[in-house]
Amino acid sequence: MHLGDNIMNRAIKKLSYQNRFVDTLIVFGSWMFAYALRFEFKFGGQSSDMLLNRYLGYGLLLSLVCIIVFKNSKVYETTKFDSASKEIINIVKASFIAFFVFLALSFFSSHERLSRILLGTYLATSTILLVIVKLYFRNILLKLPIKIVLVGHGESIKKYYSIVKDFSNYKILNWFDAPNENKDLYNGAEFEPE
Repeated sequence: MHLGDNIMNRAIKKLSYQNRFVDTLIVFGSWMFAYALRFEFKFGGQSSDMLLNRYLGYGLLLSLVCIIVFKNSKVYETTKFDSASKEIINIVKASFIAFFVFLALSFFSSHERLSRILLGTYLATSTILLVIVKLYFRNILLKLPIKIVLVGHGESIKKYYSIVKDFSNYKILNWFDAPNENKDLYNGAEFEPE
């Protein structure tokens, strides 16, 4: 493994941890925004008598559940070749799963009901913000320089090449067993698959 590869892996890991941290802030911030909207501004007609500590605890639980579900749903894996729409679907799906896991945990851990207005506000706000942040981190990831070596000449490697060649930050170092006449190493010259 080259030094450049280690630096690249560290950059991707750092970006992943930054994404997790920002997601945690978004989840907790969205929860507290929904709380403030519902109880502090009395949207829905009820005041916040002694509810802040309870909802802070729920916010911490929700943040923890979201990070665990997002990690297990592979939201933070590098997905340079997935389309933006697929990543949006993945984050929305993971967000809904985390929300329903949280609802189940909160139902069994407390006999008090949660405000439906607060839950709906949280879900809408957090999902929109999480999608925006995911797309932002995806753009940063796409700008990282990548050096690759291709091996083979089958249909799958040709398809992979056709995807990779459109990204300006990719540099193909070598192509062993390239589907051209001389079968030499690919040295960066333009190649069009058959």
